[in-house]
Amino acid sequence: MKILSKIHTALILAIFGMIGCTIPLLAAAEPEADSLRETRKIMAGDVLDVHLVGEPTWIVNKRVPEDGLINFPYIGDISVKGKTISDVERTVREKLLDGYYVKPEVVANITSFVVQTISVLGKVARAGSVELPPDREIDVIEAIARAGDLTALAKKDKIELRRGNEVKILRYDELKGATDPARRIFVKAGDVIYVPEKFF
Repeated sequence: MKILSKIHTALILAIFGMIGCTIPLLAAAEPEADSLRETRKIMAGDVLDVHLVGEPTWIVNKRVPEDGLINFPYIGDISVKGKTISDVERTVREKLLDGYYVKPEVVANITSFVVQTISVLGKVARAGSVELPPDREIDVIEAIARAGDLTALAKKDKIELRRGNEVKILRYDELKGATDPARRIFVKAGDVIYVPEKFF
């Protein structure tokens, strides 16, 4: 019985040891949010939430207007458009240090991202609007993939990227086979990718 008890105890300790080892691995999946705070620029249409820790009445939750100005208690208007979340936290903290609080702890977040799209038209499986991810850029190849990829009738060496009044002709195979990251062509909101039909 004592031997069985020792085995039972050893198994329990082993299981808890395994759980303890897996918890840090699960926690390691969080850095993506930290990266977003440092890289994603605030845009008009985003909903920005800023609050002062320990001050339940000091809360700002507003949609960013076209001019990018948000009014904050005590410190007035601050331009947030084009800045990162970390930039906003830093700016608000510095303003509050100037005669208002000794050690203000400011926390900012984007609670709703403005939806940005491009159009992928022509010989793709699902022609139409493609929503851009809020936290990173995508290139022409990924944009086409999000539209269901090319059809068998696609003319792959004459793909058009239209941006405003400019039109750039791209070769699909060259883009897909490029090993140099500098050769990736990234899209911007409002772009139009047009895949023409090939004729046999």
